[in-house]
Amino acid sequence: MNMNKQTIITILLAIVAMAGQAQVRTGQDVCLRNEATGDWLIGLFEKYAVYNCEIWEYAKADTLKGEYMLRRGKDALKLKLKEGSMRIGLKNYTVSKLT
Repeated sequence: MNMNKQTIITILLAIVAMAGQAQVRTGQDVCLRNEATGDWLIGLFEKYAVYNCEIWEYAKADTLKGEYMLRRGKDALKLKLKEGSMRIGLKNYTVSKLT
């Protein structure tokens, strides 16, 4: 079965549109600092997170439970946010909001 170029382009555009709608959004806009060092630790924004000077996408975001799964290429990073503390991967931090 032969498909013409217009049909193929239409199908590809539909796939791109669906993938864009599937992006996880959090409604977050917060930057946290490490209380032990005073350094900026992580930024959680609506469409992405910034950690370790890199932009990460949300693979999962449950803002009510404070549970997030970030991805960057093949890398994945699990986060758990509670009042005053955050677990990033296997490491716990005492945190406060940057204002």
